[in-house]
Amino acid sequence: MAWRRQRARAEELRALELELATIQIETLRAELLTARTEADDTRAVLAQRDGELSTLVERVAATCERLEARADADRAERQALAEALTRIAETLAVRQVAPGPASEVGARTVIGGSVHPAEATALRTVEPEMPEPAAEEPVIVLPDERLSRQGAAPLGAGDECSVRFRFDNRWIDGFEICETMRQDGHVRYRLRRRLDGWVLPELFEAADVRRFDHAVADVLGFTD
Repeated sequence: MAWRRQRARAEELRALELELATIQIETLRAELLTARTEADDTRAVLAQRDGELSTLVERVAATCERLEARADADRAERQALAEALTRIAETLAVRQVAPGPASEVGARTVIGGSVHPAEATALRTVEPEMPEPAAEEPVIVLPDERLSRQGAAPLGAGDECSVRFRFDNRWIDGFEICETMRQDGHVRYRLRRRLDGWVLPELFEAADVRRFDHAVADVLGFTD
């Protein structure tokens, strides 16, 4: 009878061990399944985050390219505006010094307001007076010695000078040398307007600048 009880107890222990092993296997299987699910979820989240980061980097790169192109366009526009303003300032400076054209006889200008039709008709019917023919100007012959000295001495700071107007090839006075630029044997001048001390931004070639001779101007009647 004793060996039967031992055998029954051994079978119970074996069944208990089998049940424990089954429970452990099921627990491990559940843990593995949970870990696998979490790993898949983590992988999906990382993939989504990688996609978002890639899209963000592409947008940042495109924005940088647009900003760079806009900066280049603004820089080119500012340079073009600066050049245009320089040309306008040069033209205005030369025109202020240059004598203006004589006004036509009988010409009228209306600034603001209005003109009555009858007055406008009267203005159109009035014939301008014909100017009398001007007498021939006397020919002034300058001594060769003074003409040879004209422009012989180099120009320096503060020297009065005349500048060649590039549009109609006239010489205009009223300027003085502000600065002399020498580079590789090439001389250019920066000029100052004597009327108000304004410095012209453009550099002038030596061929376009000559010394202003008061004696010659007095002979020609250019000074008061």
